[in-house]
Parts: sequence; structure tokens; C-alpha cells
Amino acid sequence: MNIHKQPGIDQAKLSRQTYKGGNKCAGQRGASLIEFSIIVPAVTLVGMGALQFALMFNAKNHLNHAAFMAARAGSTNHAVLTDGTVSTASIQGAYIRALTPLYGGGSNLGEIAETAIKAREDLADNLQIEIINPTQESFVDWNDAALSATLGKGKGPNGSNARMIRNTGQAHAGNQVGKESGQTIQEANLLKIRVTHGYKPAVPVMSKLFLYFYRHVLPQSGLTAFEKQLLDNERIPVITQATVQMQSHPIWQQAMVSIKNPPGGGDGGAGSGSDSDDGEGGAGGSCSVLSCEAPGDPDSDGGDGNGAGCVTEDQNYEASDSEILYFAFDSAELTDEAKADLDDFIDDYKDQEFDGVQVYGFTDRQGDAGYNMELSKRRAQAVQTYLKDHGFTSKTIEVIAKGETDPKEACPGDDGAADVQKCLASNRRVVITLKNVVIGSSASQASDEAAPDQSADPDVGP
Repeated sequence: MNIHKQPGIDQAKLSRQTYKGGNKCAGQRGASLIEFSIIVPAVTLVGMGALQFALMFNAKNHLNHAAFMAARAGSTNHAVLTDGTVSTASIQGAYIRALTPLYGGGSNLGEIAETAIKAREDLADNLQIEIINPTQESFVDWNDAALSATLGKGKGPNGSNARMIRNTGQAHAGNQVGKESGQTIQEANLLKIRVTHGYKPAVPVMSKLFLYFYRHVLPQSGLTAFEKQLLDNERIPVITQATVQMQSHPIWQQAMVSIKNPPGGGDGGAGSGSDSDDGEGGAGGSCSVLSCEAPGDPDSDGGDGNGAGCVTEDQNYEASDSEILYFAFDSAELTDEAKADLDDFIDDYKDQEFDGVQVYGFTDRQGDAGYNMELSKRRAQAVQTYLKDHGFTSKTIEVIAKGETDPKEACPGDDGAADVQKCLASNRRVVITLKNVVIGSSASQASDEAAPDQSADPDVGP
């Protein structure tokens, strides 16, 4: 039946109601469109943000794995940082190789090698790997002359022999603590790396927001120069660390960190005494280095800024009843100034009571380790002869050759630098110590009145 033809129905009223109903439906469709235009972009941004977080989390897992693989490669390959390739024979090469899944991976060795090269090119200016341990000072304390002359031959600065730390026989090495590093040889055989990786956010819009947050919201004061460089390159700094036990003999490299200049600032465990301009340590000289034999006296005048508040087995020379003589480069000949110092030392002690004399010979680290050991012996013998000929005729004089071990100064840096050469001059020395000087004798009083200046500038003499 046609409704519009039914009797008793007002056709005009029916048309108006139908028209109003149509307007109501059209208004609802407009409101939905507005809500859609607001909600969808917000949900899209949240989804993109979640996607970027998920990608960063996945990348961080890869970076953690890569850092461990890099440390493991270093532990079996003498802690070599880089050999210029993407092979697993170096720390950097193994790190980049482990990142190939992030750069596309490959179905065969050729494709994986190409991806590794791609990763190396991408990270050329966006990757920093630091060897935190062993430190420069570890090699000063624990250099093995025999390994340096064989495995380290010609691998040091300017073609010299590189220092090396022995990895074998640690169980029988004892607990002696190194003077410069504050470490035992076991601790020096721990490889610890710090990797700063520049991650490039990939999600559109979110990458800009993330970089803005890192640049302008997070504090910048704690960032290193390299981390700021990464932000300028539109990369997010991601830092990972890995520590493993060495399985081979560590070899010295310039890239190894010094405890006097730790990565990212801080004191690097360098001791509670702070180094002041005049060379004196801060107050308190407390023991803050690993494996300290015994803590220093908290009421003492201070440490030397390198954990010298600790008492170690190898600090029996350069004591109060001692004398230090400096030598010219590659020379065992006594200078006029050294002879004058010896004359004064002999006058102070020749009639006093003590058990014997120990003469320690030292060299700097330049040159062959075996040659340096012989040179240090000749220096000590020159002093021994002078002492016997000029007043210590009845005394037992023991010669101890130390070679380039136990330097007075660590002198980190390139040996060709002028400031490093000046520093190395203080290590070309002989130290005379007296054993068991009788307390209360005139010799002990003389040493209190005029103790030799152990911090004298070696450049004053040859």
C-alpha cells in the first residue's frame, strides 16, 4: 500500500519530519569526522613513538651482544683494538661484524662481508671504543721484558718494542700491587671496554622528537665531546660496556685509557688525594685502589693522587734514607752533578750504622726492553763503583737492575712529544737506599735535616 495515498495523513507534516530526520543524520556524520581527524593523528604518533622505542630496544640488545663479542675477540687477540679490517681478529672488527643483522645481514659469507663493510662506513665517525682496562699504568707496572722483546718487537711507538703483560702463571704471581696502577697482575689481565655508539633513529617525525629531547631536555653537562658530536650528527649516543678475562698476553696501545685521564671525566679510581700544582697530594692519603696491601695513615699529610696511601711491596726504595741520581739519555756515565750529590750522600752516611746499600738502576721505556735492563744495570754499577771508591769501602753494596719497570712517572702519550720526553727524563735514574739505618744515629738526623729532593726537575741536570 502507498502510504502517501492513505486517507487521514497530513502529507506536508510527513515531509517536514522526514526532512528533519535527514539533517540529524548529517550532523552525526560531521561530528564523527572531526573526532576521527583528532584521534587518528594522536594514535598514529603514539604508535610511531612505540615503534621507535621498540627499534631502539632491539638495537640496544644487538649493541650489548656486539660489545661482548668485541671484548671476547680482544681477550684472545692480545687486546688489539683495530687492525683496519672487519675481521674478528680485533675488538673493533668483531664489534662491527656482530652488528651485521642491524644492517641487513646476508644469506652467505659474501653478503655478510659486504654488510659489515657497509656498517663500518656508517660508523666511521659515529663509533668510539675505549679500552678502560688494562690502563696505561698497568703496562708501566707489569711490563714483561721477555714478551716485549718477542711478541711486542717493533710494535711500540716509533718502531720500539711494545710493552706486554704476561697472562700465564697468574695463580702463582702473588698479590703484589703495582705502584702506578694500583692493580695486581690478575686485575691487569681483565679486559674492560667502553663502547659509545651513535644510533640513528629511523621512524619519521619521531627521530626529530627524540633528538630534540636529547639535545634540549636532558642535561648536557655530563656529555663528552664525542657524545655531543654524535648529537650534531643526528645520532643518539648509546653506551655499552663489557668485561672479560684475558686469554692472551695484553699488548700496549696508545688508545688505552690512563687513570689520570679516565673516560668521561671522574677520578677513575685514582685515589683520594688530589694532584695539586706543586705535586703534593690531597689530604688524607686513604687507600682507594684495588687490592691494597694496607691502608695509609688517615692522619698523614696526604697521598700522591694515585692511590699512594696504600702500602705495596715494591715501595721499599725512594725512602727517607735514599738518594736519586739522574742520567742522560742512553748513558751510564755519572754527571758532575750526580758526583757532587754522591759526595754529599757519602759524607752524611759513611760513618753511620746500617746493614747495607741497595742501588736500583732504571731506564725510561724507549728502546728494547732487554737493552734497557742491561743499561739500568750499568748505571747501578757505576754508582756502586763510585761509592766503594769514595768512602763506602766496608759496606755491602747490592746492585738491582730494574730496566724500564717501576718508572717514577707514567708519562702517557706519544714518546715523540716534547712534554713526554721531558717527563721520561725523570725515569732515567738510579736510587740508592740504605738498609736498616740505626734510629738516633747522626745519619738519620742528617736525613731529616737535608732529605734529598726527590721531586727535583731532571732537566736541571742531564
